[in-house]
Amino acid sequence: MGCKGSKVRILSHRPEFILNATDAQASVAFSLVFLQAYSAFRPQHHLCRTLFRGVSACNAVAVRQAWRYHGEFAIVIENSQSNSFMDLNQLVHDPGAFPSIPRVIALVMNELGRPDPDLRRISAHLKEDPVMTARLLAIANSSRFNLSRGVSSVGEALPLLGLGELREMVHAAAMASALRQIGGVNMTQFWRYSLNTAKLARKLAMVSPYASTAFTAGLVHAAGELIMHRALPRQMAELDAVVPVFDLRRAAEEKKLLGYSYAEVGGAFARSWKLPGLLVDVLEHHVEPSIGSGATGRKGEPSTSQSTAVTAMVHLAAWRARAQEANLNFSELLSSFPQGVASALHLDSQQVLDAKAIDWTSQQEVLNYL
Repeated sequence: MGCKGSKVRILSHRPEFILNATDAQASVAFSLVFLQAYSAFRPQHHLCRTLFRGVSACNAVAVRQAWRYHGEFAIVIENSQSNSFMDLNQLVHDPGAFPSIPRVIALVMNELGRPDPDLRRISAHLKEDPVMTARLLAIANSSRFNLSRGVSSVGEALPLLGLGELREMVHAAAMASALRQIGGVNMTQFWRYSLNTAKLARKLAMVSPYASTAFTAGLVHAAGELIMHRALPRQMAELDAVVPVFDLRRAAEEKKLLGYSYAEVGGAFARSWKLPGLLVDVLEHHVEPSIGSGATGRKGEPSTSQSTAVTAMVHLAAWRARAQEANLNFSELLSSFPQGVASALHLDSQQVLDAKAIDWTSQQEVLNYL
């Protein structure tokens, strides 16, 4: 431990010498030094607030309890000028934070945004992107369409999907292409988790008119996590060390540390790309969904209730996919199950809790997707 001006260095995520210190004054004094540096960055962080109460009362027991329960966030702080955290507004307006949209996908999205999209023009653009072509043909040749002969061209596949599903596929592909490799994130695990969320969200939406939308929203809902690792690599690496990316507590701990989570970042990202309002809503609010009805609005326009329903479905699907990554047993699943959200959607909990809720994504599926 060292202290010089605005510099403080904590040598451990959970300083055992504080928890075991016999000198009460030493532990309180150290905590005061830590507070003077750290609270300038995050005064509302749980550690700061609980430490402040203990230090104010010179209560060594309270100080030790604060470190015991929140000390994992006593991360290295050096030089308050260069080590400050980026707030959400700064992140959104940082020119290097958000990746640019791939050219072919931008052209397709532009054409799909016209009142009367030209399928021939869309087909010509898609042919320039082998990954998009492969995905389109895979969907057209799936058992869903049960065709007697194979579909071998983009031109044949487009009429089968229709413009609505094509839009969903292009939006998902845009994010997947732009965020293909991000340092500090296991991308195979990330897309396995995302595909599982998408599959389960689609299953939950099967009785509604927007199963395809739910799949796309589930697939891209965690894009903000990749953007945060791209824009804030040091802070994310420190957080990853104590709360893994797919931990059920992840969004809450990001909010404690930074004041925002991957959800808000993902929503801002989708908005900057001018993606549909429903996708923006789902990305931004799925961590804490509003409870409401799931009726659809006017034809072709997502209503507030439609957005609420899809957001709640993605919330449940993401919770289950994270639980799958954490290998939670049935008792642990029950204790953390978002019952309020499931009840609002009138869903049977077994649809989500079942060990065979979906065909869980295999390693080969992820490789095919990537």
